[in-house]
Amino acid sequence: CKQVTDSSLGRITQFLKNLEALELGGCSYITSTGLLLLAWGLRRLKMLNLRSCRQVSDQGIGHLCGLSPNSAHGTLQLKHLGLQDCQKLTDTALKHISIGLSQLESINLSFCGSITDTGLRFLSKMLCLRELNLRSCDNVSDIGIGFLAEGGSRITTLDVSFCERIGDQALVHISQGLCHLKSLSLSACNISDEGINKMVRSLHDLHTLNIGQCTR
Repeated sequence: CKQVTDSSLGRITQFLKNLEALELGGCSYITSTGLLLLAWGLRRLKMLNLRSCRQVSDQGIGHLCGLSPNSAHGTLQLKHLGLQDCQKLTDTALKHISIGLSQLESINLSFCGSITDTGLRFLSKMLCLRELNLRSCDNVSDIGIGFLAEGGSRITTLDVSFCERIGDQALVHISQGLCHLKSLSLSACNISDEGINKMVRSLHDLHTLNIGQCTR
């Protein structure tokens, strides 16, 4: 719905105080101001999808996390957050999320090209986080997976497909620190038989493994 704007969100937050799920995928006119309005009004929100809301910035995520100087309380009950293809977001947004959204269980960061390994260090501290989608995050590497593994992350679903800087060393990190994984997608990653051999010995809970298009 391309005509949905920040003004629309103002109306929603004014009248729908009990809203728990809000899908804004493809609403490209939404800005960080709209997220400030959500942080003011939707205290019970549990699921928010901002896919391809490309004007949303780190500041807007800070609003959602209750870090706004405007005294907005934030959407602190949020459990599921979709940020796929939000091109302006950087590691700073993930720092905000790690501070403010302690209840978060799943986050989709696929195609967020400015997210780096540093951002994963922040996410590793989130004890409730179970699902992490980093598909086509080109600046995520083995080092970031190491941060997740060392930081005590308890994720059960991880997608790093089409992250060309993910290789065998990431699988070593996974085997040492991400032993709760049930689903792992490594499509088109730079992995080999050697990395798989080290990983499979410790991932006893794994249900789903995707290694399509892994040319090695």
